[in-house]
Amino acid sequence: MLKALIADDEILIVKGLRRLIDWDALGITIVGEATDGISAERIMLETKPDLVVSDIRMPGMTGLELLARSSAAGSPKFIFVSGYEKFEYAREALSRGAVDYLLKPVSAEDLEKAVRKALGLMEESNAAAALRQSSLPLHQFFSQLTENREFAGKDLFNNFTTLLGGKENPVFMGLSFGLTAEAEEQLDALPYERKLLKTFVAFNSIRDDLEHRGYGCFLRKDQMRCCMLGIFSPAEDPVAILSEAIERISLKVDCALRVGIGRECQSAEELPPSYEDSIYALDLYYFTPNNIIQWNGEPHTPKATNEEFDEAIQQVFHSIVTKSGELENNVDKVLDIVFDLHYGNKNAAFNRVMVFTGDLCQLLYANRLLTGSFSQRQDALQKDLESCDSFMLLRRVLKNYYISLSRDIYSASNRRSTQEIYKVQQYILEHFSEELTLKTLAEIACVSPHYFSAYFKAETGQNYKAFLTHIRMENALNMVLNSDLKTYEIAEKVGYNNVRRFVDAFRAAYGMSPSDYRKSNK
Repeated sequence: MLKALIADDEILIVKGLRRLIDWDALGITIVGEATDGISAERIMLETKPDLVVSDIRMPGMTGLELLARSSAAGSPKFIFVSGYEKFEYAREALSRGAVDYLLKPVSAEDLEKAVRKALGLMEESNAAAALRQSSLPLHQFFSQLTENREFAGKDLFNNFTTLLGGKENPVFMGLSFGLTAEAEEQLDALPYERKLLKTFVAFNSIRDDLEHRGYGCFLRKDQMRCCMLGIFSPAEDPVAILSEAIERISLKVDCALRVGIGRECQSAEELPPSYEDSIYALDLYYFTPNNIIQWNGEPHTPKATNEEFDEAIQQVFHSIVTKSGELENNVDKVLDIVFDLHYGNKNAAFNRVMVFTGDLCQLLYANRLLTGSFSQRQDALQKDLESCDSFMLLRRVLKNYYISLSRDIYSASNRRSTQEIYKVQQYILEHFSEELTLKTLAEIACVSPHYFSAYFKAETGQNYKAFLTHIRMENALNMVLNSDLKTYEIAEKVGYNNVRRFVDAFRAAYGMSPSDYRKSNK
């Protein structure tokens, strides 16, 4: 049984979470409860749980601090359950590796979904850790893969050695088979039992086909994938053989397959990392939706930076505020950066996308471009994005979402914008002789100072400084023609504390200095 710790500053919530779902059915036993951060850390270090379900804010130590200290307890998976709706908390939790961030009151469905997600991540990381032990004997490798499964490790090892008998100097590689996105979509329309049966028929068929032809040894299968060890002669083309095999089986069972291929190796002892590579290659389908993906074990090195990511979010916001027509391109830039930063890690890429949507939503709310509930809007978008089986589809959904959202913003804000810009213009007309700061005008328009200039120009077609100068020059001209005020007096009355700057502005507007203009028009 896996172990879990529940921590919350309210004991009733701790007890409620314990009763909310059937932990035993999920293979988890609750080994500790805590109502403050200090106690939670002590229990975590003593029991070394596999999972921690924690509140964000607790006496003594926050949940985020508890997560930061969790490496000493074996780095358990964290699920946060919090009453704080602020996205900063969710962003920091996800960026630090939390599995999920649930808002109170949490439903049994959401909690169980988050726990199952954590269990899936545990299984993947445990398998990867075991396979990194290069000194692991091959028969033990088979035993670990088949623990608590339908086949015994020694049977698979014997099957593997039998298949080796007919090949001289064989080439080995890990193979992981899954369903294509189209097949997944078709099976989702079926009842769960029929979908499960169809998937297993497809996996059993590819297993039998390759084993019968001597090209692979079965290892394990579950609802997501079927894993094998490929065995090929040096003269054979594994990609061509596998391409024909998945096409043949896909037609036979009416369920399209895809395959991830690990690095080639000559020694049986090198198979564990190749097996791990194949699972990674299969998961790359989310980023590169090809039916055959081979990965050679070389890690992806990102070129983009977090600073570029933050700047790209600002550009998306700017394109919405200014109606520049660059919204789609700027959303693409953000997603290109996410793709580069987290290629090969679907969970990290998804979490980064949610950080982007949350940050942008906050900017829009702060500038009164959005109304309503932040969490409801985010939850609806998150569900749509979670259903995307590829980054390409996620990109399409997100771009369509922001195109639609921007239209709603423009439609709802047109009347408000007209009124607010009119207030700004009236204020300038009445106070042009004063020192008008960007902050003052932005407060009148109810937007941030950083974006006021772009906002004013988007609504009027003219920079606010140009509008202010125009009003000052009109009043200055009236004083030049209809008063005996000196130039420095006129400058002061229209808001200039520097005569030279006033004269330059007047000359730029009317082609000559104030004194020359007065002389020429007498």
